[in-house]
Amino acid sequence: MTWFPVDDRFHSHPKAAAVSLAAIGLWTLAGSWAKGQPSNGDVPQHMITSLSRGATELADELVTAGLWRRTKAGYRFHQWSERNPTRSEALAAIEKKSRGGRLGNHRRWHTGPKGKSDADCEFCLVVHKNPGSVTDRSTDDTSDRYPNPPIQSNPLIKPSSPDGDEPDGFAEFWAAYPPRKNNSKHKARLAYNAAINRGIEPALLLATAKAYAADRHGQDQQYTKHAVTWLHARPWEDTETHQQQTDAYAWWRQ
Repeated sequence: MTWFPVDDRFHSHPKAAAVSLAAIGLWTLAGSWAKGQPSNGDVPQHMITSLSRGATELADELVTAGLWRRTKAGYRFHQWSERNPTRSEALAAIEKKSRGGRLGNHRRWHTGPKGKSDADCEFCLVVHKNPGSVTDRSTDDTSDRYPNPPIQSNPLIKPSSPDGDEPDGFAEFWAAYPPRKNNSKHKARLAYNAAINRGIEPALLLATAKAYAADRHGQDQQYTKHAVTWLHARPWEDTETHQQQTDAYAWWRQ
C-alpha cells in the first residue's frame, strides 16, 4: 500500500484557496488513484470523468489555479516528481516488494529438512547453480533486524557437474519430447533431475516421453505441455496409459 502525500500547509496555500471544495476533492481522489499507478502523476481524461462523477469542469479549476496542467491524454499534477517517486522508482519499489514475497515463500516451502525445490523458483535455480554458497539476503527495511540465514541446497536435486554434464538419459529424453514453443530446456533439466532422484528410472521417463510424443504427433503444438509442466505432472503414474508406457519401457530395455 502507498500513500498520496498532502503538505500540512496545503489547507492555507493560495492555490488551494483559489478552487472550490469539489475541485479539492477531485484533486485528492485523483492523487490517490495516481499514487497507485506506476505513473509520473498523469491522470487520463477517462479517469477525470469517473472520479469527478462527470463534473469534468472541476479539472479546469485545478489547471487555472496551477495545481494541474493539461497533457495530450489528460492532466498531470504540478511538481509530482518532487514529492513522489518517478515511474522507474515506483516500479523498482513494486518489484522489491514482490521479490521479498517470493523469497519468503521460497524459504518457507523450498528450504529446510522438509523443503522441496521447485524448478520454477528463481531462488532454487540460484542454489542449483551455486550449491551451498548462496546467502541471498532481502533488501527490505527489516533485513538488519531479522538476518536471513544462508539458503541451503536441497539434497533431492544434484548440482550439475562443473563440466556441464547432463543428468543420465536427459539428452535422449529431450530429443524424444514433442516440440513446443518456448520450451525451457534448463527448467526441464532440473525437473528431470528431481524425478531421477526420486527413484524414477531414465528408461521409464524416455518411454513415457515417446508415448506422449506419439500422442501429440500431428497436433497443434500450442496445446503440448511444456516439458517442466509435464514432468511435474508425473504422467508415468497415469493409470490410463500405464500399459502403453510399460510396453514401451519393456521394448526400450531389450
